[in-house]
Amino acid sequence: MAQTVSLVVHALSSQQSTTSTRFASQTEDTKSLDLNGFQLTLSGRTFKVRQSSYPDNSGLRELRKEHSDWILSWREGTLYAVPRVASPGTIIGTEADLNVDEHLPLIARLIEDVLPEKFPQYEAFWRRPFVFIGKKEELVSASLKNFRVRNDLVNRFTIRPTYTLEAKIIEPYADEVSLGLFLTANTKWEIDADLELLQKAGIDLSSLYVVRHSPKQDERRLVGQIRTLQAGVVHLSSSLMMSGIPTQEIRISKLSRSPYELQYILQNFSIALYAKMNGTPWTVNQDTTISDELIIGLGTSEISSSRFDRRTRYVGVTTVFRGDGNYLLGHVSKECSYEEYPQMLQDTTERVLSEIKQRNGWAAGDNVRLIFHTYKPLKNVEVAEIVKRAALVVGHDQTIEFAFLTVTVDHPFLVLDRRQNGIPTRTSVKGVLVPDRGTIVQIGRYTRLLCTNGPQLMKHEDAPLPAPLLVHIHKGSTFNDLTYLSEQILKFTGLSWRSTLPAKKPVSIYYSELIARMLGRLRSVRDWSPAVLNVKLRASRWFL
Repeated sequence: MAQTVSLVVHALSSQQSTTSTRFASQTEDTKSLDLNGFQLTLSGRTFKVRQSSYPDNSGLRELRKEHSDWILSWREGTLYAVPRVASPGTIIGTEADLNVDEHLPLIARLIEDVLPEKFPQYEAFWRRPFVFIGKKEELVSASLKNFRVRNDLVNRFTIRPTYTLEAKIIEPYADEVSLGLFLTANTKWEIDADLELLQKAGIDLSSLYVVRHSPKQDERRLVGQIRTLQAGVVHLSSSLMMSGIPTQEIRISKLSRSPYELQYILQNFSIALYAKMNGTPWTVNQDTTISDELIIGLGTSEISSSRFDRRTRYVGVTTVFRGDGNYLLGHVSKECSYEEYPQMLQDTTERVLSEIKQRNGWAAGDNVRLIFHTYKPLKNVEVAEIVKRAALVVGHDQTIEFAFLTVTVDHPFLVLDRRQNGIPTRTSVKGVLVPDRGTIVQIGRYTRLLCTNGPQLMKHEDAPLPAPLLVHIHKGSTFNDLTYLSEQILKFTGLSWRSTLPAKKPVSIYYSELIARMLGRLRSVRDWSPAVLNVKLRASRWFL
């Protein structure tokens, strides 16, 4: 790529011009907002590639192996190839000149592909996006140098800084599209010690995740989340669940807290318990100009024991809410293969909508709005088109407004508010540069960033800058008021009945994730059957 188009990188800095280096929304209220990115300027308006018609991209992996000297990218039936080296050993496609403005997704793909080569001093443990471990010394061992700690078990704990670098296309202003390089920082925590030794040392293992350091070809690296440990085996009891009785648990360590802490613990415990008894702790206001409005969360649980096994099985998880946030029902589909998933999704959606249509009494001519939320659809599965077909089949007598949204925190963007000086605490200031809860930033015609965790919700002054939600609406949606939909998502983050505080994600996504997580753990329980979830626990919030 360096042979055809060069890049000029402008870093975000308060010392530089705001006109060329800052990505922000165009509204007056958000002029002080910055993103964690670097603006990329291309040296030319065209670039050379080789291209060929390639309708089916299922064989792209093998093609990349065959043409290893080329960067291959597929888009809408066309294969594009850019040489990695000056003299490639193979030839593919025919030469063409492409306009940069019309092929920014390809430019972004090429940038991400060469990032590991541009930073050879960092070893990539994930190439797309480019994820690498920092060169700084390991944090635990560095901290121990200042303390007289002689416990060998501590040496089995490691914390390393990790960084992710991604190229993204954004449109902060109407019809002004930009390329950006976005950097996010995180930490990688690992405990390389025997589980039984940790348990004997008095370490609470519940809710920790177990991974294999050297998984075999037919083994998944992630073993699972610990509930209890007995002789090195993770156990989960489900006798009450099998009887259709939702339960609420609390740890002894929680009940042993000070009275000041205990009041908040019991408050959250009581809310979840009340919800499991079919109570409704609180709701939100909704649009009353239409006959019915439903928010439907779509989730997926992968239940194979191996990521390399071609017989991987999937389960679809559907949660349905009224527009005011009232939880109506949850549905867990049958196990199916990847190839069977599209048909299973359509059948499940039709079944759920038919039940809601009958329950809510849809009449002919009613105006019904269906809003679908999904966190991360399966690759190459057109989920939006599938559920749209299902909605039109069920609502053939009604006027259906349809919106399909991807709501995720799996993105490289952060938002900083330069006007936010923070909130004073007893010892310091918290929430510096953190945008107010409810701040919405446009980064594309169909994409918004939604800040759900303002300065008041920051737990302490050392808490990292919270990541916003990325909200993307499918172009085929017939209801596309993205401001209304983003505000509704914000309301749904405040509907988690696990706590009085808002959740990081809307309950349409959060509840589906809780169900999917529990399904993975319950599958290992003897005599467990998910059928109970669609019968006795269908309308219960058993997963809270």
